[in-house]
Amino acid sequence: MAEDRLEGELVSPPTDGLVRGVAAPAFCTELVLQDNSGQLVGYWLSEQVGYVDIGLYPFRMHRYARYAAPRARTADRSVVRATVAQHGRQTFANMDMIDATGTVLGRVEGFESRIYHFPRRLHEIFFFMDAQTRISDALCEDLPEGVRLRIVDTLPAEYMEQSWGIWQRVLAHVVLGADERERWALVPDPERLPWLLARIAAKEVVCDWAADRDVALQQADVEIDADLQPAFREMSYLGAVPRLAMDARGDRAAAVLVERGARAGLAIALAGQEDAAALLAAARATAASGWRIVAREDRRAVVEGTSQQRLDVHLCAARDVRVAVCLAAACSSEPAGQQASAGRKAMISMKGDNT
Repeated sequence: MAEDRLEGELVSPPTDGLVRGVAAPAFCTELVLQDNSGQLVGYWLSEQVGYVDIGLYPFRMHRYARYAAPRARTADRSVVRATVAQHGRQTFANMDMIDATGTVLGRVEGFESRIYHFPRRLHEIFFFMDAQTRISDALCEDLPEGVRLRIVDTLPAEYMEQSWGIWQRVLAHVVLGADERERWALVPDPERLPWLLARIAAKEVVCDWAADRDVALQQADVEIDADLQPAFREMSYLGAVPRLAMDARGDRAAAVLVERGARAGLAIALAGQEDAAALLAAARATAASGWRIVAREDRRAVVEGTSQQRLDVHLCAARDVRVAVCLAAACSSEPAGQQASAGRKAMISMKGDNT
């Protein structure tokens, strides 16, 4: 390897039995060379430029000249010699493909690839996903016991919407179930990213809850139903399913989980609008309006309703995101389904709700 060139030796596996019904298939070009020659360019980037957390995706080849057919063999070694250059977000390469006898099989000219620098967490969930991989941040400081909050604020909209939203679509296929993907596809484009991020926060807060019960879940194992509540397949042994509330604005989203017997209201606060978010969170928690702030601290507000009922609203912060969380007792006279429906009606009636 040098500053503008590299050479790699590749091992081609046997092709016998690769095609059903053909004992010894013959190909016009070497299969391994077609794929791994592009990966050599990625290796050059990591070694010469020091890039990490990247994706390198070919999108154009100006010319391929075939000089000889691959020799019939059970296994063989080939060499790829390439000259490589980088300009901005693209790489350019020319490659010679040479078999074990020194015969030039072909030459690729103008092999262009696009470089994508993934946010670290996006890179992890695409390539190294396990039960501990999270897009969101847990933020439970100052919240009552049993209340869990997660915030997503590390996936900028301009990144997720580039290249016709390709990474947003990839992320949706990683974290959503089949039914959820169908619903997501019907969401109008401006609301599609907030819809997705809100469900990621909700799924991951449920994964935290399940982990406390020694059950390891990944995001796609949890589906958020039409009433914005978690649903599990074959997970009834986890006990009573907790309640969720979520909110999203642009490329920021949050979800809070509370045990049964309580209801939560959640609102993301825009800069300088923490008081408005506190009132919105109270309205969502109670499905009632007419709240006013009667006491205010840095991380807490006290709101009072028209019936003189008072509730605490917790103001939580992560980086530059502020979230208002309000807890209220569930109305025992309502069936659970009606409670969920009432909460949903309150959420969709509030201006700016993107869930």
